[in-house]
Amino acid sequence: MTTLKDIARIAGVSVATVSLALNGKPEGRVSAEIVNKIEEIARKLNYQPDVNAQRLKGKKMPLVGLLVPNITNPFYAEMTKGIMDAGRQLGYHVVLFNADNSHESEAVAAEAFISMKVAGAIICGICDPGAEEERILETLSKAGIRVLMIDRSEWDGHWPRVMIDNFQAAYDSVKYLYKQGHRKIALIAAGWDLNILNNREMGYKKAMEDLGLDSSFIYRIPTYQLTGAGAEAVAKEVMSNLDRQTAVLVIPGDTLAIECILYWKSHGIRIPEDLSVVGFDNIYMCQVMDPPLTTVDQPKYEMGKGAMELLVQLIDQGSGQSCRQVYAHKIVERSTVKKID
Repeated sequence: MTTLKDIARIAGVSVATVSLALNGKPEGRVSAEIVNKIEEIARKLNYQPDVNAQRLKGKKMPLVGLLVPNITNPFYAEMTKGIMDAGRQLGYHVVLFNADNSHESEAVAAEAFISMKVAGAIICGICDPGAEEERILETLSKAGIRVLMIDRSEWDGHWPRVMIDNFQAAYDSVKYLYKQGHRKIALIAAGWDLNILNNREMGYKKAMEDLGLDSSFIYRIPTYQLTGAGAEAVAKEVMSNLDRQTAVLVIPGDTLAIECILYWKSHGIRIPEDLSVVGFDNIYMCQVMDPPLTTVDQPKYEMGKGAMELLVQLIDQGSGQSCRQVYAHKIVERSTVKKID
């Protein structure tokens, strides 16, 4: 591994001079010609700073912590790609933690971010109405780490945040189904408190009220796990009450919508002839499943990219000012919604 001593020997200068040049602090003590010479040698030798040594000196590293609730969910994978791509362009490396929808795991990740001396943290946590996650975010902030929330965030929260208008997205989904002739519109919702899903449920209820429709047909998946037994249980419940609805909006996301459709099809229910379905997120699988899923699109990659860009601005400004960056949603029409004349 190339060291400062190696570069100093080749450049014919002191180690202190090399350190000043490579840390961007020549402060008039090193000429521009010498700085350029040292930087060129460092590039040729592929010099990498000793991260551990810099941490021991208390320096902030070009690292950003990223916390996601479930990396196996394609939504978070695409969002993470946007964050990492933007980070690379801006000179930051991303340290990824999977919280598995656990406050305990979030706290462990926060401790790791602090020990790594990350410059900032992008948090897509549980974001439930309780105070536990708020304490975790405050701990990060008190350690001098800029905090930004993405996707899972309160609409009127005080942390900088990147999101869509979840209330309006659900509201628009109901209106879309109404325009397709549907009057009996059910909802598959969460069985746990999560701010963004609560907002989607409120959007559904408000749209149904404004349209004069019955909003009492709400089914709930009891677990964070959107596949397996939980998905099968809620799909089975909908199937046992098939006469109650002509369409269903699935707000926990496309993964659950796809699992339900597969279950219904295996039990002889035709989609969309017997039941129309609208998902949420527009993950890649929506395009390739049979039939392709109509869904609410969140610009996942763009949200991730924008979150990293905003966080770096906050880091550079040296403040954690509150701001809300809202991305536009849209309904992507495919083949799981039947038009009723």
